[in-house]
Amino acid sequence: MNILSQINHNVAHWLEKVDPYYTQRIILRKGLYLAVWLTAFNWLAQPDVFNAYALSALLLAPFYENPSLNTYKQKDLALVFAFIISGIGCIIFYLLYPFKFTLLFFSLAYLSGLFFFCDHFYPKFKPFILQTIVVSALNMTIKPAASLQVALDMFFCVMLSLMVTFTAYKLHPNLYPKVWHRAFAHYLAAVSEEIGHAINKFDTHNFIKGASHLNALRAYRRLLPRKLLLNIMKTTVGIRNVQFAINHIYLKDKDEQFWYKFQKEIDAFRLAVIAKQEIAMPFVDANETEPTQAYVVKYLCRSIINWNKICRKI
Repeated sequence: MNILSQINHNVAHWLEKVDPYYTQRIILRKGLYLAVWLTAFNWLAQPDVFNAYALSALLLAPFYENPSLNTYKQKDLALVFAFIISGIGCIIFYLLYPFKFTLLFFSLAYLSGLFFFCDHFYPKFKPFILQTIVVSALNMTIKPAASLQVALDMFFCVMLSLMVTFTAYKLHPNLYPKVWHRAFAHYLAAVSEEIGHAINKFDTHNFIKGASHLNALRAYRRLLPRKLLLNIMKTTVGIRNVQFAINHIYLKDKDEQFWYKFQKEIDAFRLAVIAKQEIAMPFVDANETEPTQAYVVKYLCRSIINWNKICRKI
């Protein structure tokens, strides 16, 4: 049992190191979930061109989890557009394959036209253009060559793959609160570290670490469930305001006793966040003549109040 516990601990530590925000585990889970759906529909529908059905999902479905697509509307549009473009490309590449010289010039024209369209009308899709070209060209060697029936079957197999992928992703539970939860815990740790730097009167401090966690919180905020969004945003904004206020105490004379206590309250809040538990209001007395102290205590309290409303729902 000790060996198994040690292995579990090492694996958990490795996962936290390589995937601090839980995003890669969400992608893995969604990939396995989609594979089950694709297998089930393959058994039920038995698509005529299996490669067009399976490979299009394999290569295009990952677009949905790309960080540059930070709203569900953007994700849905990119997914549908990619499959439709790939389906049309499959037909044309397959029909032109026997005419090698024509296919060469068409490929260049197709790539140029798609890039021009995306550059002017859909810039977010530009990183995915080459992958759609790959999907379009994967099935062009299927026999018999240049058969209109095969071309139509190929297109409908790609559309079936789109239907299965889109439905599977829409029915998958929203796991993005886990991303916010992990990023927020790391953000609290970074804020606590910055307070320590301020207390020790370091001339420079690592603001970038906290900013990177804050950027992760912002990147996924539009993907959070609506019923949690307001409290999550208020929780995040409260600590963000605390972090910004800390910048005013660097290289200043400060009440170190207050900031030591405040740092402990931040650490206690972080432990409560990690454990997904409620936490009592901080017992820190702010000096009324020091506006920064009153400011940070006020926003820490606001953040804790909103956290206590959602801690069991994350």
